[in-house]
Amino acid sequence: GGAIRAGVSVAVTDGSFTGDRADAQGGGIHAGASVAITGTSFTDESAGSNGGAVYSVVGPVTVESGTFEANSAGGGGGGAIASMTTATVAGSTFRRRGGHLHTDRLVGRDDSTNVSFRQDQDEISMQVEP
Repeated sequence: GGAIRAGVSVAVTDGSFTGDRADAQGGGIHAGASVAITGTSFTDESAGSNGGAVYSVVGPVTVESGTFEANSAGGGGGGAIASMTTATVAGSTFRRRGGHLHTDRLVGRDDSTNVSFRQDQDEISMQVEP
């Protein structure tokens, strides 16, 4: 991980990651277990392989009110988030090539999950049902 590399679970609330780089996975965060992100932004994060902003090896990734902007992964596996298990994303925005999400399983929530993807002026909203 460019900023955080941990073999345990990682939780970040109201954080900001900008311009972090990793040669392999997790430009911002590389975790060996679960990742919980609330109210945090990831801008211009990059990884040589997977998870430009966030990479989780064995634990689920949960994102609430996150912002992902201009992130990338050289291996094509999740410019924003790469989770080798599940990912739950709610109330989050991916813009200006914020990066895509790569996961084995995207999990919706009972209250419906609103996620918006924006490319320049174009906007696509996606609602994930449980």
